[in-house]
Amino acid sequence: MIPIASEPLAEARSHPHNTSSSIDLLVDELIGVETKPSSETDPILEIFQELQTKIRDLEERDRKRDKEVKNLHHKLLGLKDENTELRRRLDGIESRQKTYNDENTELRRRLDGIESWQQTYSEEIAYDKRRISTLEKRPPTTNSKPTTIATKTEKRLERLDEWLFWRSTHTATYSEIGKYLELGTRDSKGKNTRRQHMYEFSKILKQFPDRYIIEETGHNNGKRVTLFSGWLRHLRIQNERKEVST
Repeated sequence: MIPIASEPLAEARSHPHNTSSSIDLLVDELIGVETKPSSETDPILEIFQELQTKIRDLEERDRKRDKEVKNLHHKLLGLKDENTELRRRLDGIESRQKTYNDENTELRRRLDGIESWQQTYSEEIAYDKRRISTLEKRPPTTNSKPTTIATKTEKRLERLDEWLFWRSTHTATYSEIGKYLELGTRDSKGKNTRRQHMYEFSKILKQFPDRYIIEETGHNNGKRVTLFSGWLRHLRIQNERKEVST
């Protein structure tokens, strides 16, 4: 029978994962036991030496594993920093892209405005050409006072244009126009000559088919005057120019 070991041996058995220094103490104690025959102590020494070697190997593995864990942790911190930098750069790119998109939208809006103005001016030029052609074809007046009559007529037409422009429908009947322009008066017998004067004024309106549309109202042979779409656009542009200049 193998004698019961001393306290260090008992501790080593109860705590098999102690450090190699504890094993060394146990081995020294076993070697120092004189009461144990050599044949009995040799297997025990071999077992403890083997355990000591395994423990040292495990400790070496633990050190290597700790080192690898530290390296991985360091690499992870590096990747985190790289990811933060990439996120910062990506945010910058997205911010610049949004700025470019906003600028592109604004340029597109301005370009649409320029194209719209070009279309308006093209229509205005075409309309002016038609007016010039109409004026060139008109026979010269034979009145004795062409300048005075022409000036008075133009003023009436200007008043009519402005009045029709600001009306929501851009339309008025002959009766409304005669009343607004104060055409005709009552003679000495109290007869109202407005209807006759409006009839004469309608002849002038018919000379401007590019400005006025004259049509039947369908009520008591009445007629109405509507601004032509091209002339209405011309008046609108003139009004916008006046607002800008003021």
